[in-house]
Amino acid sequence: MKEKGNTFRLFWIRAHVGVEGNERADALAKEAARTKKTAPNYDKCPLSFIKHSIRKNTLEIWNKRYQNGETAALTKLFFPDVYSAFGVVRRTRLTPIHVQVLTGHGGFGHYLKRFKCKDDSVCDCDPANEGSVLHLLLDCPKYCKDRYELERKTDMKVQKETLDVLITNRNCQTAFLEFSTKVAKAAINRNKTKLL
Repeated sequence: MKEKGNTFRLFWIRAHVGVEGNERADALAKEAARTKKTAPNYDKCPLSFIKHSIRKNTLEIWNKRYQNGETAALTKLFFPDVYSAFGVVRRTRLTPIHVQVLTGHGGFGHYLKRFKCKDDSVCDCDPANEGSVLHLLLDCPKYCKDRYELERKTDMKVQKETLDVLITNRNCQTAFLEFSTKVAKAAINRNKTKLL
């Protein structure tokens, strides 16, 4: 424009307040976007590649925070990294009970005592045992039969070292979620009764 001898100045104006030139420019931009029949300016690579790159970058940042964080100790037993968690969350319909089990945040004795909703955190099986999610899933004698059934279905021992496989492996996941739901519902209902 300068080469043609024109002068111009830039001004900031509020959008969509009836300024005639701005409204006209907005209408022309929308029309061009709707009616343009040429290839997009970003067609040098597929849009799916861009989305994949952004998702990958986001997951890397999230994983660093997750790995270096001092919280979520229980969740890290199920999901040692964000990639495994992301895969499960994307393809599995988790219920609120599942989330409580995977995070330990729910109506379990250990959690309720921590937030002073309950005087003790003991399990009904033995006053020496804490009513934590780990105790209920791995050790509580009340669920020996259910635990045995889960081990038989999955061909895997239920222990701390296998929790990640039980939740991320598609062949084990359904059986594990059914088992953990049964255990969690029973514990939550018992604690709810005690609170009342």
